[in-house]
Amino acid sequence: MASALFPSFIQHRITVILIMDGHMSHKSIEAVEMARSNGVVMVCLPPHTTHRLQPLDVTVYGPLKVNYNTECDKFMLSNPGRRITTYDLGGLFGAAYVRTATMQKAVTGFQSTGIWPINPDIFTDADFLPSTVTEEPQPAEHVSAFAYCY
Repeated sequence: MASALFPSFIQHRITVILIMDGHMSHKSIEAVEMARSNGVVMVCLPPHTTHRLQPLDVTVYGPLKVNYNTECDKFMLSNPGRRITTYDLGGLFGAAYVRTATMQKAVTGFQSTGIWPINPDIFTDADFLPSTVTEEPQPAEHVSAFAYCY
């Protein structure tokens, strides 16, 4: 079960800052207590902002997708009429990963998200609008929810 995996991850006896999304498997009393007792500082990103704040999303996954598609294109050009099978995926992904995942991209990811060095001015308020609650008024209690469907 995923929720049991996360507490075992934070059992390690090192001091770290753990930046994560707000997935429900991370939100348990057991995980928070274990983090505190093991020197792990948990920082949760605001909802709907990981595309801008998660370092790997910003600098690795996008280029990895492009490089993987390039590898697939090269495969199909070299093997006309042959489909990519599950047996081919490892080699194609591996070639794309080696070209993409570098230490510099990880460092750049933290810089471009303003996480390290800390840069609170890297984004505007408009960048975080998706994480705010809707401005729609709450429906009146006496009105059926079905009335809004028509």
